[in-house]
Amino acid sequence: MVVLKILNLEFRYNSVKALENIELTVNEGELVSIIGPNGAGKTTLLKCIARILKPSQGTILLENKLLNKFSPKELARRISYLPQIEEPKYPLTVLEMVLIGRTPYTSFKPTKEDLEKVYTILKQLGIEHLTHRKVNELSGGEYRKIMLARALAQQPKILLLDEPVNHLDLKHQLEVLSLLRKLALEKHITIIMAIHDLNLALRFSDKVIALRKGKIVFCGKPLELSIKIIEEVYGIKAKMILLDDGTPIIIPYT
Repeated sequence: MVVLKILNLEFRYNSVKALENIELTVNEGELVSIIGPNGAGKTTLLKCIARILKPSQGTILLENKLLNKFSPKELARRISYLPQIEEPKYPLTVLEMVLIGRTPYTSFKPTKEDLEKVYTILKQLGIEHLTHRKVNELSGGEYRKIMLARALAQQPKILLLDEPVNHLDLKHQLEVLSLLRKLALEKHITIIMAIHDLNLALRFSDKVIALRKGKIVFCGKPLELSIKIIEEVYGIKAKMILLDDGTPIIIPYT
C-alpha cells in the first residue's frame, strides 16, 4: 500500500534550488535509504516530508491526502522526524525525554500505557539502564539512541531519520539498523533515512534513492544500483563485490 507520494517537488533556499523535480512513491513497511554527497538535498527532502520546510512547488500526499491538510497533532501521529544534530538543552531524565514522544496521544500526565510503551522501546534499544540518567550527562552515541527512542515513542506510520547511526560505534550501528529493519518488517512502519554509509544503506534497505545536486538520479533496489551511478553521484572510482549472502559491498579507490 502506498503511504507517501511526492510529485514534481521543488525547494529553494532563496535563489538556490536545493531540490528539483522530485518524484517518489513509498510503500507501507519499506525501509528507504537516501544517499548522496554533502549538499545533495537529503536533509532538505526529509524536512519537506516532515513539513518543517515548505516546498516551492509540487505535491506531497500522505495516505492519499495532501500533507498540508493534516493538523499538527494528526501529523505527529503519522510522521516522526529525527534530525541529524540535536543537542540536549534541558537536564531531563531519559524517561522524561522519551515520554515527550507520547505528546500526540496524552494529556499533561502520562498514562500507564505511555510508560509501558516507553519502557519497551528503551529495552529494544538496549538503553533501559539509562532510564533515570540526565540526558546532558550522556555520551553522543547514548544521546542519539535516546532521540531515536523518542521518535519511536510517537508510534509513527512514517519514521524520518537523518543520519540515525551518527555517533554510534560499529556494533551499535548494526544493532540500531537491525531493529529498524525488524520494525519495518513486523510493525509495517515505513522508514526513510538519510545515511552517509553506502554499504549500510545497501545492506538494510528495500529501496535506495541517490540524490545529486537536488535531483534523483537513481531509485530502486540495492542490487540495481550500478557502479556507474555511484561514480557519477560521488565523483569517485569504485568497485562492487557480493558477500556470500548476496549483499553488495562498495569499495572506493583512487
